[in-house]
Amino acid sequence: QQPFTVNAMELFDACPTAYTLLENWPHFNDVLHKAATNAWDSVVNESSSRGRLYLRLMRVPGATFALASVQHMRVADVGRLVRIVGTVTRAGAAKVIQEWRSFRCDQCAHSFRCRAEPASGYEFDMPRECPGGEKRTSWDPRAKRPKTLRCRSKDFSALPPSNDCMSDFQELRVQDQMQALDVGAVPKSIAVILFRDLAGQFQPGDSVSIEGVVCQRWKSAWQGKRVEVELIIEATYVERLSSELVRAPHDGGEREQFVRFWSLNRDDVWRARSELIKATAPWLSGFPV
Repeated sequence: QQPFTVNAMELFDACPTAYTLLENWPHFNDVLHKAATNAWDSVVNESSSRGRLYLRLMRVPGATFALASVQHMRVADVGRLVRIVGTVTRAGAAKVIQEWRSFRCDQCAHSFRCRAEPASGYEFDMPRECPGGEKRTSWDPRAKRPKTLRCRSKDFSALPPSNDCMSDFQELRVQDQMQALDVGAVPKSIAVILFRDLAGQFQPGDSVSIEGVVCQRWKSAWQGKRVEVELIIEATYVERLSSELVRAPHDGGEREQFVRFWSLNRDDVWRARSELIKATAPWLSGFPV
């Protein structure tokens, strides 16, 4: 289940008109998958076995999709592609869930696939009627003429799951970075859903850049309590910003300053501590901290 990654910069450089479709993410995602499927069919032999194609769009450019913090996310962003930067505060256990399920109509025998809904906690919602739309012609005794009817059956049978129906799944909790907030603002966090190769790659404390689609999810219902809805992000691409978290000293002057500083203050740790506080937080210099 390794996805085929598509660099957004290369895609929009080759096809600039595709960038305008990003405002409607479901339509853009369908067009991208259809184009990739057609390209795959042209290079893969019909005799060879082919699984399900997974695409991953990475590094989408543009400031219109970037949010400074989770606090700026609204209900109007549901279904849109967004990009945020935050810190992982909690990482759930990676597990396997059934992402796709196949059904068959009991009336017209039409087979179709449904994806687990984020709104219901990635459970399956049965369609209200048969999506096949098969038309059948029958004789209407009242009108005494043939009548064409569309299948509107509500009875479906679940088909046995295949290997490509299962996916790796993990839920992260990502919090705003302090430097991105205004003075006095409280950092907020949001749930981020990872699928397939992204699951199990990130740990609490990692600074990450997340690109994904905003979704709604019903919270657990309790008797006597109002049902609430929360916003989540289903990630399409996640990048670890480790270079900004741990910055190793260079081989040049910084390493020499580090060695000289501790050679002069090796015998007096409190003096070294005072020098560090004076250099990094001078407003604390002289206080018993």
